[in-house]
Amino acid sequence: MIVTCPEIGPPKSAVCSPINVLVLAVDRAYLERVETILDDELLEVDTAGSTSDAFGRLGEVDCLVSEFDRTEPGGTSLLEALRHRDPDLPIVFLVDDHERATDVTDVDRHGHPSLVDTVVRPESVPQIERLGRRIHQLVQLRRFAALSKRSLEGIELLETPIAIVDPDGDLAFANRSFAVQFGHDRAELLGTRWRTLFTDETVERFDSSAVPTVEDGWRWTGECTGERSDGTTFTAPTTISKVDDGSLILSLLEREDAE
Repeated sequence: MIVTCPEIGPPKSAVCSPINVLVLAVDRAYLERVETILDDELLEVDTAGSTSDAFGRLGEVDCLVSEFDRTEPGGTSLLEALRHRDPDLPIVFLVDDHERATDVTDVDRHGHPSLVDTVVRPESVPQIERLGRRIHQLVQLRRFAALSKRSLEGIELLETPIAIVDPDGDLAFANRSFAVQFGHDRAELLGTRWRTLFTDETVERFDSSAVPTVEDGWRWTGECTGERSDGTTFTAPTTISKVDDGSLILSLLEREDAE
């Protein structure tokens, strides 16, 4: 999911602030102009006049803005070296014209293309301000991805069995507790149709009660009977909720073996 900042400016949220930006260019006067216009309470801008100088400071920055020239160290070799050092570093390349933007796509074979952007080298104040918004967008994307990863890692550590069902009805994620409860390896569960993990009677309840409830935007909780891989069953109060992309969140509140 790409989160874009509004045209009036970037949102003042935790995922946007503060952002440390390093601008790499040969023209010292241009660097000073960009730094003066972009540097504010949300963007902390520093500059570098050479590739070696920039590489020595990459660990301090959230985003690199650099001129792009295939014939110079700032071109292909720079992108490949950056991706080797940090595959997830947001990068904005300044190009001569829109056609040059395809050059970046051609050489970016590593990392995440969504974290690489190109803009025609901005000169006017409005153009440089738009560059600032593009920087916010890329850094937001990286930070949201990191937050999502940490969230899943946190869910993984929970003793409560939790699973995520994609909009097509397949299990997209299951924590260890969920897999243990159903007697499966997690790798086996991924891609499984979630209804096959429950008895026919429970599936009927899902279809008649749970699904209509979550479709209306409510959370549903009810006693459900699951089937383990060895054929035994268990009952547990199960909570089902739906998120914006249509995925379902399953949470087994208790574990209670059936006779």
